[in-house]
Amino acid sequence: RYKHNPATVYDTIYNGFDQDDFTTAGNAPSPTPDRFTIVHAGRLYAERTPRFFLEALSMAFQENPAMRDKTTIRFVGSCETYLDGKRIEDYVRELGLDGTVELVGPVSRTRSLEYQMQAHLLLLIIGIVPPAMALTYGISGKLFDYAACKRPILTLANEGATRELIVTHRLGDIFFHEDLPAIRDYLVHAFQQFTDGVNPGGPDARSLQEFDFRSLAGRMSQHLDMEINP
Repeated sequence: RYKHNPATVYDTIYNGFDQDDFTTAGNAPSPTPDRFTIVHAGRLYAERTPRFFLEALSMAFQENPAMRDKTTIRFVGSCETYLDGKRIEDYVRELGLDGTVELVGPVSRTRSLEYQMQAHLLLLIIGIVPPAMALTYGISGKLFDYAACKRPILTLANEGATRELIVTHRLGDIFFHEDLPAIRDYLVHAFQQFTDGVNPGGPDARSLQEFDFRSLAGRMSQHLDMEINP
């Protein structure tokens, strides 16, 4: 929006996470060892559709049939009508995913974090918007909670602020919505790691430290100090 100004006049302090929020959630049961569990937390609506992910998941089941009986997808939060006029229940029925997808519905923040901690893989879906909105479309706050859970993050997002942030800070794996074969291959590989007992881990410790609220507050205080004592 302000390309006429030099980049040096800006500093961006992103959202982050409060480590204390994960104290209670950290006491939640560990991920179930016999079920590959993928969790999406938060609201899905309009342009923010799970259709592409569910289509790729259906393709993964076709490639690896054994995966179907050992996989659970949980959508924690409200799932509303999308731009194509359909709801998630329609996608599940059309793609034959009954018995795999669980719609948990809205829960408390603490319970949501517990669901995230119980996942093997966390799913982030960014809405598809016109190119003009790509860098002004909000970055989801749950991305930072996901990172704090120290689980692998699978993101579906086109060009924009979220993609830039994830790539720059190595917060997870990211795919374009329409790249169904690549998403399918990723899911099959992630399931194979689960089967083999491999823990791929999440974002590195340096990234986590940068998005801790204490670090962010410290950066903000430095700016305020510069304003008061230039």
